Amino acid sequence: MSSVRAIIIIYFHILIFIIGIHSGENLASIVSELLGELNIRDKLLSITADNASNNSALVDNLHIELLQDYEDYRDPSLEAIGGSTKPLMRFRGQKHYIQCAAHTLNLIVKDILNFLKSSSLKEALQILGEQINRSTRVQAKNQSPIAKL
Repeated sequence: MSSVRAIIIIYFHILIFIIGIHSGENLASIVSELLGELNIRDKLLSITADNASNNSALVDNLHIELLQDYEDYRDPSLEAIGGSTKPLMRFRGQKHYIQCAAHTLNLIVKDILNFLKSSSLKEALQILGEQINRSTRVQAKNQSPIAKL
């Protein structure tokens, strides 16, 4: 992990601890302030976070806040008359919000374990193994002697 990234992550966690409430609006304010202090507001490309609704609200609120100072789209028709006076930013709000695949996968696995009524991977494998053995025995039992060959 680069030192700049580590500093950003640590600083972000400190600010969240100080501010307290994790609403999307508060988080957007913190991220915007941090980006400004590091002079990288126009360099933000995407946000990767878990699927919590406050993170989606963070992305929306941050995008609105950044649009006060930046454009996220260049209109070719405005270029002919001088274009916009605002610089172009890379961040496009929800289009650049990446929901963490590991978190999504974790939620799926939890649902599967819950469905299997197991609390661990070992228990789940045992249950699945029993199901596979049962279905294999039933299939073998229903086959003719020639099909078994």
